[in-house]
Amino acid sequence: MMTRLEKLVTRLPAAGQDLEVMMLYQDERSRLWATRAAEYVEQVTRHSHVRCTWWKLEDLFNPGVLAGAVSKAMRADIILLATPAAEGLPLPVYFWVNSWLPHRPNGSGLLVGLLGQPQKAPEAGRVRRYLEQVARRGKMQLCNMEA
Repeated sequence: MMTRLEKLVTRLPAAGQDLEVMMLYQDERSRLWATRAAEYVEQVTRHSHVRCTWWKLEDLFNPGVLAGAVSKAMRADIILLATPAAEGLPLPVYFWVNSWLPHRPNGSGLLVGLLGQPQKAPEAGRVRRYLEQVARRGKMQLCNMEA
């Protein structure tokens, strides 16, 4: 699972500089998945320092939190979304994506979907396809993984 992530992370530009990582999670289980991924990124990165910010998807309902998350997403080297995807994504997530995506430099960054297993989360396929569309529109590299 993490081998593909390692290949993509080590290809990110600006080795030796800080790596900005935005971690979004839906619940405590997905936060644990994201924590493991963040630890892995810190182990394999060529960057001098990995700076992670953490955002709970439910908190995007708050306009102030949403604005901060949009600002962070415009500058993050890696955006990781961890969700069991059992019921799809909360509505503010779509608004959040539509707010930052047009303002990112094309072709920069990595979008990581850390998703629940399809047999346990029937909507995972829909979320996976949505992340593929986001990455394609933003010309970002994509790494969808099952947790």
